[in-house]
Amino acid sequence: MTSALPKINFKKSFEKNLSGLAAYFVREAMKELAATPFNASHIHKARLQFKRFRALVRMARFGLEKEESRRLDHFFRDQGRALSSLRDLEVMLESIKPFIKAIPLGEEHTLLTRFRARLLDQQKKLHKKEKEAQARREVIHRLTRMQEEIPSWKPQEESPWVFLSGTRVCFNACRKRFRVLKKASNDQTLHNWRKEVKWLWYQMELLSDLWPVRFDAWINDLKTLSQGLGRHHDLVLLESAFLQFIQEEKEIDRLLIIKKIKKEKSDIEAKVYSLGNLFFSVKGSCFYRQLRACVKEFEKPT
Repeated sequence: MTSALPKINFKKSFEKNLSGLAAYFVREAMKELAATPFNASHIHKARLQFKRFRALVRMARFGLEKEESRRLDHFFRDQGRALSSLRDLEVMLESIKPFIKAIPLGEEHTLLTRFRARLLDQQKKLHKKEKEAQARREVIHRLTRMQEEIPSWKPQEESPWVFLSGTRVCFNACRKRFRVLKKASNDQTLHNWRKEVKWLWYQMELLSDLWPVRFDAWINDLKTLSQGLGRHHDLVLLESAFLQFIQEEKEIDRLLIIKKIKKEKSDIEAKVYSLGNLFFSVKGSCFYRQLRACVKEFEKPT
């Protein structure tokens, strides 16, 4: 499942792992941004490398100076933002397709197709090829400078065990967000939980060589959670934009599309709550002990 992605190797130093993975993520992102012919999938793949690096920085937080950790996180966050101008529109256009198919022909179907036409018009206005190409060139330039900088990094720690401490912090953050969510469930608390779950998912992928069978189970659960929460967030964007589009309508709650969006959101919430209760039932200290046990098993001579 995660075989193509390089992993943290606990037989190498913290510095070699960090610099090696950072160089890989930068190289892969640059490769995507320089691809020809170029399409939106290359943006998605490049931004994925930025997210994975930010997850790595969170794992490495105790091996880096606080300001350095923040600088690296913000650098890759900003590169992703520089490439994301069309992201929300593309998500809404993709999300609306099943609803157009499901809504019977009539006034509401016509309303929905008019809404889609408006989104397409907005996309066309934003979609300036030369402007996008310039943004990519600027990101590639900044990544090239980062690539040159990586070999000079001098972390504070040498032991790769430091990565586990960072992962424990991320796990605890997920549990905390989940507790907040259960006390006050709404679109924003779900979105906040989603962000932490995604970081933990990427971190588990980087650790998966320790015990592939065990980690694959964790990764599958976190992937299911992250994708479910991602779909929920996409529906929130769609619902908000559609309600704004039809704000002059008198009986919004009676519209079939709104009912369908709310129903799908509710179904997702039920699934992620159930899986979250299972995955985050253990305390962070227990989860950390499991990670340490995996490392000790990995380090045993064969």
